[in-house]
Amino acid sequence: MGTGLNDTAFYQERTHTTQSTTAHHLLDASTASRYTMPRPTRPITPDVIAGALHRLQTRVDIDPRTNCVNWTGALGAGYAALNVNGRLYSGHRIIAVLFKLMPGDSPLYIDHTCMNKRCINPEHLNAVTHAENNKRAWERGESFDIALINKNKTHCPRGHEYTPDNTYLRPNTAMRSCRTCRTAQKRKDYLRAKAAKQVANNNNNNKEEGPQ
Repeated sequence: MGTGLNDTAFYQERTHTTQSTTAHHLLDASTASRYTMPRPTRPITPDVIAGALHRLQTRVDIDPRTNCVNWTGALGAGYAALNVNGRLYSGHRIIAVLFKLMPGDSPLYIDHTCMNKRCINPEHLNAVTHAENNKRAWERGESFDIALINKNKTHCPRGHEYTPDNTYLRPNTAMRSCRTCRTAQKRKDYLRAKAAKQVANNNNNNKEEGPQ
């Protein structure tokens, strides 16, 4: 199979390998400068790999048709889940670190190129950014990602094109808004406020004049 999953020496060699590189060594310069949100996960240390090693070797079932190494133990959101020293870890992330697809403290996500969440075959795993992971899942028809759908829209709900001049980026979230629609809404709000003020003034004048 070429994965080394049943080669104990292969595992032990990597279990004692020190990860000295940083998480951003897999990111190109332009992406790394924009990538500031780390993946919310625990670091995969050599001790974690050692604690999971036996189960990763034995609790699997190899699919000869797809070459997937399917985890047969507990699952978390469909992915391999292992309890190591009282803490839960994702099996595919442990494998990714073990086979040097990424360092143990990497903020990257793991893309299953086989589209099989249970698979821990390192040949089916790629370390990518969150955005790239979502993009690949969307292109394969696996994910219904609202943010990606909105990003790919070329026109607003009322049909106005998102040109540079007609696109407003919200300061805190960088979400897009249509300037034409914003202007129309502001105009509508102004007229509504003006009408309400006029009604209030008329009511006050009627009260001051009193009954005729």
